[in-house]
Amino acid sequence: MTKKFIQNLFIVEGSTDKNFMEQFIKLFISKEELNIANDFYVVEKIVEKGGKSHFFYKGVENIKKHIEENSDDENLPKTFLIVDADWEIHHQEYQPAGYSKVSEALETIKNQIKDDGFIQSHGAFKQFEIDYFIMPFNNETHEYGELETLFINALKPEYKSKLECINVLEDCLKQKSPKPNLESHHKDKMRMEILLKSYNKTMDKAIKWIYYESKILKDLKNFLHKKFPKIRTKKNKLCP
Repeated sequence: MTKKFIQNLFIVEGSTDKNFMEQFIKLFISKEELNIANDFYVVEKIVEKGGKSHFFYKGVENIKKHIEENSDDENLPKTFLIVDADWEIHHQEYQPAGYSKVSEALETIKNQIKDDGFIQSHGAFKQFEIDYFIMPFNNETHEYGELETLFINALKPEYKSKLECINVLEDCLKQKSPKPNLESHHKDKMRMEILLKSYNKTMDKAIKWIYYESKILKDLKNFLHKKFPKIRTKKNKLCP
């Protein structure tokens, strides 16, 4: 067991997801004026090299490892799994796609974690919480999508306008190729990568491009509010 207990543990797919969640949580804390210390939470990749499949192949083993590392003798971290819904074409064994299939698979993982011997025998078992957020919007009305879908749709107007340039590129490719590979499951990721590279930025630096008041971010902000309950704000008011 580890030496330092972390109260809130976020487990994500890979490096881009880690950079985004770390920076978005900092932005959330700042904008909502919450009195939260940096050691109140941690964001970890599911495995060092990342990858969605590692949530579902040896998922319990991988998740439990992070829980053990961020526990102490008296406490277990609240554990939150952040996973993409992805696109139907990506569906395969150990990599479910679509909100319905991903949520079903994550419910199974949740139950397996709760039934794990280490968790059940721990003194903090009764207080243990594990939950998940499925990108981009964590609800069944948006069956497909990913982190990149959330990101490009929550951009400030001055950055979102740059996407028009990418639309011109797409049109050009369609004219030059009889079968351009520009389905929706490529567009969001491609747009984000082109935008980042055009500014020579990585996700941890591009968080300032996000329009925090965008309705697109409502579900993610609501999720964080529920997971950081009754935190005192800098104005000494309790959050709802």
